[in-house]
Amino acid sequence: MFLFRTRTHPETTDGVLEVDGERFCDTAERTAGRLPCGTYEVKVLHPSAGTARLVIHRTDRRHSVGELLAGNGTNTLRRGGIVVGEHRARGLCIRSRPTFERLLERVERARGREMALYVV
Repeated sequence: MFLFRTRTHPETTDGVLEVDGERFCDTAERTAGRLPCGTYEVKVLHPSAGTARLVIHRTDRRHSVGELLAGNGTNTLRRGGIVVGEHRARGLCIRSRPTFERLLERVERARGREMALYVV
């Protein structure tokens, strides 16, 4: 997966997520809390109660540094949070839940239930 950041504003950063060389969806992040450019691992986490999560790890560390998630905007995002969906306005994605579910399914099909994420 590649995350290409396309627009940066003081509060929000919009981007495009590509999976296997094809555009998959749009993204939105809080500019102040976004991940630095680099290589990460995205792993599926199934908590005992609740829905599955797509957690982002540095390749050289065990603790998480962020998460790919469903949500409309960036106002309540924690550091490293990346909302997936269809871009509607600066820092705002729509159709986020179905987009997240498709992405979750794609990562779960990957060998070892994880994928590399390159943030450029």
